[in-house]
Amino acid sequence: MTLKSHIYQRYTHFKVTQCAPGVALVEINRPKQGNSFEHTTWIQFRDLLLQLNNEKDDNTVKVIILMGTGKHFCTGLNLKFAINHIGKLGLRAKRSRDGMASSSSSTRKKLIYQFIKEFQAAIATPTKIDIPIISVCHGVTYGLALDIMATTTVRYGTEGCKFAIPEIKLGFAADIGALQRLPHIITNHSLFNELVLTGESFDITTAKELGIVSKVFNTKAQAFTEALKLAVKISKFSRDSIAGTKNSLTSMAEGESVDTGLENVARYNSETLPVLKMPISKL
Repeated sequence: MTLKSHIYQRYTHFKVTQCAPGVALVEINRPKQGNSFEHTTWIQFRDLLLQLNNEKDDNTVKVIILMGTGKHFCTGLNLKFAINHIGKLGLRAKRSRDGMASSSSSTRKKLIYQFIKEFQAAIATPTKIDIPIISVCHGVTYGLALDIMATTTVRYGTEGCKFAIPEIKLGFAADIGALQRLPHIITNHSLFNELVLTGESFDITTAKELGIVSKVFNTKAQAFTEALKLAVKISKFSRDSIAGTKNSLTSMAEGESVDTGLENVARYNSETLPVLKMPISKL
């Protein structure tokens, strides 16, 4: 079966194509904005991933490769949008309370909290679906880009890629997932803490040292080629076995206990385990 590409044309901030049987390429498609995100972008990100995940009956998609069009993977949150949006939330709070200062402040905090929680949930979508995602970072990979990468299953990078979690320089704590997920991924907590607490940028060598990426390639094209080879290899397996494995790995990375993980996979396999046709000796 082939991917129904016309369904994904409505996700205008992304480009979705089938690059091999069972493999979808999702590209952030805002190159003029450095592939930065605004509200429409993360809502479309959530919805298109859920759409791909729901195409289960015909096994159309088993693996996703995530990249950015153009030079950069993602330059982070569009700050102009963020400043304007937070300002509008403040005006909404003021109007809703007839200008009463104390009530206005309380309402503003509630609106900002709701805004952040919606944003967090949208970016967390890769952790909620059955499909493993191979992310390929290239060019600038700042802020929100690392929040996104931390939700993906396999992470590749390219030479010249620049990383940063710069929110502390802007006066707030990074709040969309990097500070919560990357500590489960990285191998040098002291170095990571230093980089986060200073907001300083770091290169692909440091990202590899930290364990943020598992492999580094010379060019974006080479990284995509290798990601596609891996995706095709994974796609040869059944969707149920891929989903069960991916979800078990994700739940443990998200802090689930070993006992809970064992219980969940036992229940999953009891419902999906096929009749084994291959003798164990042939594996």
